[in-house]
Amino acid sequence: MEQRRKAWRHVDRMRKCPLNAVRLNARNTDAHEEMKYKICRQLNKEGKEFLTECILENGRRVDILVLDDVKIIEILASETEKKCAQKVQAYYPAHYEIVFVDATQPWTEKLIY
Repeated sequence: MEQRRKAWRHVDRMRKCPLNAVRLNARNTDAHEEMKYKICRQLNKEGKEFLTECILENGRRVDILVLDDVKIIEILASETEKKCAQKVQAYYPAHYEIVFVDATQPWTEKLIY
């Protein structure tokens, strides 16, 4: 429970973001959205709580926030890992674990651990 509170700490609660729901973003590629679904399906199987396309208090949007692990999963499709890492360093709170997943690689649950 403490982990979940820590993960929620920087989420903008004024914006609606349903728990354990896969939210789509029309600006993302199909590969990005398919990978997001597969990741969330795995998290759901594991009984973990997550938010998708949630907005942090600083206005930055994250692909998936895993509340149980205090982890942000960023799916890379049109963005390079280097560029995404710069964004993470500049805008994401330091206490989150960050995982990058390439949307074009074959799915395996090991991608998120």
